[in-house]
Amino acid sequence: MNRIEEYIKDVTSEGNSALVSIDKKDMDPFVKGNDIVDAEKIVGTIETIFSSLAETLNRIIERNKSGKCNAIILDIRQSEGTEMTMDNIADIIDILSKSGKDVDIIWGLSTKKSLEPKTIELILFVGFKANEE
Repeated sequence: MNRIEEYIKDVTSEGNSALVSIDKKDMDPFVKGNDIVDAEKIVGTIETIFSSLAETLNRIIERNKSGKCNAIILDIRQSEGTEMTMDNIADIIDILSKSGKDVDIIWGLSTKKSLEPKTIELILFVGFKANEE
């Protein structure tokens, strides 16, 4: 199983307490609808996660510059007692929207009991369409 398959399995498993869930109904069409799928996991705090997300998104786009960014799925996991606000979510969506025009963005939010206090874990999937030559 490769890294992306592991992330998909992790995101679609039933082990987290989901407030807004990402499941196979989201992931299957995402994988099938893109020519290239790349992903990375980011771990940080509410104070550091935004810059880490922007850097990671830019790194994924640069790594796949032969394709056009088509869609994004972001699974947000917070430790118990950590509260992502709608303002935080809006900031995240703002970062993701810089990936390109007409990019579909799906996000989920859950609580993951195994995370250290005040920790946020993001799993970012980016789908690309192959550039037509």
